[in-house]
Amino acid sequence: MGDKPVPIRYVLALISFVFTLIYLTYVLSHPYPGLAGGLFMSMSNEILSHGFTLPERIPHYTRGGIPFGYPPLGLYLMAIFRYVGVGEVALMRFLPGVVLLFGYMAYFLFAKNQVSESTAIVATLVAITAPSILEYTITAGGFVRSFAFFATCLGLVVGKKLFESHSIRMVILASLLFAVTLLTHLKYALFLGTSYVLFHLFFDRSWRGIVYGSIVAIGGVAISSPWWLQVISVHGLDIFFRAGATHGGIGNYIWPYIFLLPKTAPPSLWPALSAVAWVYFLARRELFFPLWFLATGIIVGEDEHLMIIGALMVSVLILRLASSLSGFTIQNPVTTERRYRFSSTRVKFLFVSLLVLYGVGSAALYTEQGLPTRDNLPMFVDGKDTEAMTWVKNSVSRNSSFLIIGDAAEWFPLFAERTSVVAPRGAEWSEKWSWSRHRALKSKLMRCPTAECISNVIDRSSLSPDYIYIPRDGNVKSPSRGYVEAYWESRQTTFKESSRYEVVFRNDDVIVVKVRSTNEDIK
Repeated sequence: MGDKPVPIRYVLALISFVFTLIYLTYVLSHPYPGLAGGLFMSMSNEILSHGFTLPERIPHYTRGGIPFGYPPLGLYLMAIFRYVGVGEVALMRFLPGVVLLFGYMAYFLFAKNQVSESTAIVATLVAITAPSILEYTITAGGFVRSFAFFATCLGLVVGKKLFESHSIRMVILASLLFAVTLLTHLKYALFLGTSYVLFHLFFDRSWRGIVYGSIVAIGGVAISSPWWLQVISVHGLDIFFRAGATHGGIGNYIWPYIFLLPKTAPPSLWPALSAVAWVYFLARRELFFPLWFLATGIIVGEDEHLMIIGALMVSVLILRLASSLSGFTIQNPVTTERRYRFSSTRVKFLFVSLLVLYGVGSAALYTEQGLPTRDNLPMFVDGKDTEAMTWVKNSVSRNSSFLIIGDAAEWFPLFAERTSVVAPRGAEWSEKWSWSRHRALKSKLMRCPTAECISNVIDRSSLSPDYIYIPRDGNVKSPSRGYVEAYWESRQTTFKESSRYEVVFRNDDVIVVKVRSTNEDIK
């Protein structure tokens, strides 16, 4: 870990090795993809069924479906894989990791332009093992988000060079990468744009830099215009304001809480160390990293983007601490004539070795879902769910509507090809307040232990489903496994005994009940 340059092939091999350990842990412990991804795959299937043109709506997610306004580039790439025969589950289980690995390689190239090579290596190892980044990039929806991460890191590399060199070539590349990011994920595009502003303020401050930055912004928006112009022509400009108002929107005053809130068991140290490093840089009046971190928190407010910066700050802090300990000597307790002296290289090697061991171990605990810790990356569906959903697809009228208890609702329209009347994910693109209403209904239903309680929610909300789909793990946020089992037994018993419902399908983990009486529909 000295100043001697490390051959790039060794660095890429180290990145690949560490990431592969973590990704294999995830894949081997998840026979089905973790978290949500069914909506993305449904969008890709619709793109494919429309001959690679943009569909107007995505069916089965709430009555009437949801308007399609999502950035389409990652979805088109998924559609290409589906076209050549890659299965839906395999695609969402394996491909995110491949794209994410290239993203981490791009991250190293960016970090190397910000800090020394050895510090960039450490920063990349921190980023690889950070749950803040892994959560939505390694799991089912990660094909889209990991591609956005990859494009953003390349955009950061080019953006830094743009404001340092004022190269026309960099302007063109930056415009293309900004457009690619816009066409993949809007929050990543917002982060990239925020970063460009900070790059200009700290590394340029010239009028030419302002002009070139403006060209990048205008060029990226213009290149992506075939997508957003078509969306606006069909659904109006308001669709983007509705989507932007959810999931924290633009501007987030509680971003420190979001970033520092423990999301894993055991908790990851990287967010806390990022906060310590932020204070350290601020105290030393090295303002670039603290202000970049602050601006990203206020404007973007997502912990995965904050960790891109946090990993850099932590790595600098760790290696500076290691350097401060170089030359430290320990007196031999047996003889006063011999001393042990720690060289800078040895101290750095020790620190980095401990970092890698901690990072890989903690990330493995995070991604592995079978250990006696909280299930950080639960599978929202499994084999029993797909069995039940296949039965629905083959046995129930296509016009039937379903109320799904829990997060399986996000996957149900994909596998069953039937309508889910409560589907928060994707509802942000629908009418005003739709997302918050569906989210509140989902939470109420997940807390219901009996058929009577679920009936009350249905009646008060005028949902009127034809069927109710009840999985064993309908409450994935429960505090204990016993809590889940108690709800499962209570729901099974009360639905079976209720005169309002008829159990029409059952396996070990799912029951499907038919509603014998319904109420008026809601939009």
